[in-house]
Amino acid sequence: MRGALAVVAVVVLSACNSGSGDVARGAGLEPASLPAAQRAEIYAAAASGSFDIGPSLILLVDSAMLPRDAGYGDGGKLPDDVSKAMLRTPAFQGTCRPVPDRDPTRAPTCPVTDAGYAVRVSPIFRASGDTLLVYEAADRYDTKRSGGHERFLMEEAYKIVPRGSGWRVVSKARVHAP
Repeated sequence: MRGALAVVAVVVLSACNSGSGDVARGAGLEPASLPAAQRAEIYAAAASGSFDIGPSLILLVDSAMLPRDAGYGDGGKLPDDVSKAMLRTPAFQGTCRPVPDRDPTRAPTCPVTDAGYAVRVSPIFRASGDTLLVYEAADRYDTKRSGGHERFLMEEAYKIVPRGSGWRVVSKARVHAP
């Protein structure tokens, strides 16, 4: 267990690298080639590692992916087949590309009824053996009904392994958001 935590700590420290253009997410790892349905299940498992998935929680899929380098710039578009598969899991209820507020300290907005979190994901990386590594950032968003809030952005790195016919988070660590 200590070894796994040490590896996650190293991964998180590398993810906190603030240099522009430096590989921060999945440093030294190759993306895993997985079908859309499996990717969606892995993203849902990661979300359940940080949230109590249920009807009172609204998690929306952000169509923008996290970049490999540090920060939250353009990481490319989440493939449509993966996004659609994510919506078939119990974790995600819809999609939204949040619109940033003019004030970067304020929450972005989504044109939906209920407030919640927009979730951006990284590619899924093959770690060692059957272990996978994925990053997810949850950004609280506001709606017309919810009023304005301070921005709350949280990113975590998850080590995930197969469990039966699904996936299980075996360790996670918070990544320091800018």
